[in-house]
Amino acid sequence: MSNGYGYPRRRSSIFGGLLLIAIGVIFLLHYLQPGLVHLGQIIRFWPVLLIVWGLARLWDHFAANRAHQTAPPTVSGSDLLLVLLVIVGVIAIIAYDRIHRRMGWEPGFDFFETPYTFTATLPSAPVAPATRIDLWTPRGDISVHPQPSKDLNIVVTKIVRARDPGAARQAADSTTVSVTPGDGALRVEPQIPSGRDVRVSYDASVLPNTSLSASTGNGDVRVTGIQGDISLSAAGHVDVSQTGANTTVNMRRGDASIHAISGNVSIAGRGEQLNVGEIGGDVSINGEFFGPIRVLRAAKGVQFNSSRTTLSVSGSLGRLVMDSGRLIVSDSPGDVSLETRAKDIRLENVSGSVHVADRDGNVELRYSRPPNHKIDVTNRSGDIELVLPSDSSFSITAFSRSGDITSDFSSSSLRVVETTPNARLDGTAGSGGPSITLNTTYGTIHILRAPPSPPSPPEAPPTPRSRKTR
Repeated sequence: MSNGYGYPRRRSSIFGGLLLIAIGVIFLLHYLQPGLVHLGQIIRFWPVLLIVWGLARLWDHFAANRAHQTAPPTVSGSDLLLVLLVIVGVIAIIAYDRIHRRMGWEPGFDFFETPYTFTATLPSAPVAPATRIDLWTPRGDISVHPQPSKDLNIVVTKIVRARDPGAARQAADSTTVSVTPGDGALRVEPQIPSGRDVRVSYDASVLPNTSLSASTGNGDVRVTGIQGDISLSAAGHVDVSQTGANTTVNMRRGDASIHAISGNVSIAGRGEQLNVGEIGGDVSINGEFFGPIRVLRAAKGVQFNSSRTTLSVSGSLGRLVMDSGRLIVSDSPGDVSLETRAKDIRLENVSGSVHVADRDGNVELRYSRPPNHKIDVTNRSGDIELVLPSDSSFSITAFSRSGDITSDFSSSSLRVVETTPNARLDGTAGSGGPSITLNTTYGTIHILRAPPSPPSPPEAPPTPRSRKTR
């Protein structure tokens, strides 16, 4: 085969591709099955690199002859560069490992170590009445569930990263877990030798009416069926369900799922997704949570505070949905106060007073029944849409700076006055009623009549009973 100038085309070598495939397979297996592929042992077999190189050269030679091409050079610049990069990477890994151990740094990911798992059951510890259980681990998961026994029972799982099973066993044996009474609590914590990479997890069983504190520096927490007060701290996933008192959660990252709680729920810190539902008390969320955030059926309302949003819903709440670009509150008989920015807001079936301040987003309020309390909405660079039943009575003042106003309600005392580029609406509808104040800049105000609700279907006639034959 010619290259267009009368000379045979030079064939490219497959060595670089084979080397990259081999490196990728090794790292993938080490990630998926650390005990199967041990990087520290693989590096000892560096002469295999020369074998791969030789096999690739033989393949290139025979393939070039069959295709009537010129074989690639024995040593190409790209092959040398790739090999040098691999060597530099291996040297960097070895240097990191040596410095990591010599300087006594905190345990971290180590290419040369494999995780080993050890499980043990601690002796049962008696728990005095009104004693709080305090579980703590620097790295590891915590799971707590109820049992009928009055004792504290814990299964401890230790995950040790080490170069061989013997070193792992030694690190696991030197890591102990103590159960210490004091100050009205029974404290559970591990003693991990300095420089050891050990992850300690607990699976604890306690009486249902126990008060509980659980904290992990890096891991997940799961609590179910505990009826005492609960205080949790985690940097991972938090799952709490079917508890009977107040629940406090402090998060450093991760997400939370909290359901079927009889008391109040307080969540603080920072994280991602929050799912909260069936709460007998109130819900308080303070911090930076990037969502989505969902709250369903909170009996005593919701408080939310972040750098962008302040929300207060008094009384019960049917649903709250919030993410980076929207916020929805629906089915709340209490008052709603909201100040935020860069969010589209939708309030549905809110029976109490409403105060909303937004910017760079649209505001929509929908009522299935005529409002009975004050409505106050201020927006900047966004529209306002208010949907009311046809039989609503209210007094309104609406002003749009550099925008328009449209209204489906008309009467002699309710009209839009346009003074370009602004628009204003003042007056009353029906017999008057609650005060409505709407203000926006660079947006349109729409006041709409809600479509009539469809009639309820007629009840089905009773099914006739058949007579029994005697």
